[in-house]
Amino acid sequence: MEANFILIRNIQEKVKVRNSLIKASDYQSWYDADRLLDAARAEADAILADAKRQAQAALESGYQDGLAKAKEESADRLITASMRAHQMLQMAESDLIELVKLSVEKLFGDIGDAVKIASLIQTGLASLREDYRVTVHVAPEMEAQVKAALPDVLSHFPGIEYFDITADPRLPRDAYVLQGDAGIIKGSISDRFAKLNTLVEQALSAPQE
Repeated sequence: MEANFILIRNIQEKVKVRNSLIKASDYQSWYDADRLLDAARAEADAILADAKRQAQAALESGYQDGLAKAKEESADRLITASMRAHQMLQMAESDLIELVKLSVEKLFGDIGDAVKIASLIQTGLASLREDYRVTVHVAPEMEAQVKAALPDVLSHFPGIEYFDITADPRLPRDAYVLQGDAGIIKGSISDRFAKLNTLVEQALSAPQE
């Protein structure tokens, strides 16, 4: 009977042999177990490496998500701050407009109605300076006062040869009507004051360049 032998140069210390011989069946079992152990180690290393990659990816993803969230929150805070600043600016503008309005009202209110109407009439007469005949209609209670406030009106408008101030019971106290050859001009103190307020609002709310 022929016996076959295999020379094993490297063998683990845990494998016990006697007389430098090992049974073929024992060697095969040891060999298979060793291969399984190597495969298990390789699989464990692969699993560990994959776990590390996933952990790193999750960390980077979390960082990016956190960074994106931080940017979004910063943008929200910036928008909120901008809106608050805009609201405060609008409040400041409205307060300034109201302050100027009150100043105009105080200044305008300190002037008598007769003087105000006389000033408005002179402004209207500038548009009728070429008219030959001009008649001014005012409220009855304002007739004498307006005449007193316009003693030398014709000296400022040499083109007007006839000028008269007459009472008109249909007109309120602060209103007047200029009637000339070319047309009619109507106005009042309240209308003029409203226009002044509008001009104040437009001037103070206009964007600065």
